[in-house]
Amino acid sequence: MAAARTGNKLAGIVEALRATDYELDQPELKRIPAPYPQDHPRGQLLRHKRLIYWRRWPVGRWIASREALERVRTTWRDGMDLKRWFDQNVGESAYSKRISE
Repeated sequence: MAAARTGNKLAGIVEALRATDYELDQPELKRIPAPYPQDHPRGQLLRHKRLIYWRRWPVGRWIASREALERVRTTWRDGMDLKRWFDQNVGESAYSKRISE
């Protein structure tokens, strides 16, 4: 995410998720990690150790209906660009490797 091309792509994906009412976790790091300058254009992203997105809905009758499944499916689909970015730029996680064995 530090490199301009891939980092700008990730920043766009994150902004698109936020623009469609998804929340993202807060960065775990207080400062931008070395060796990056503290004024790095994607410093906010560099402070993350992970990126998790979600959407909250008020509890209602929908929770016991097919609508719950559709909401979850939509949420997964909306995050596919983020998943693809990580697949292309970071690779498979140790957790993914472990559960696929």
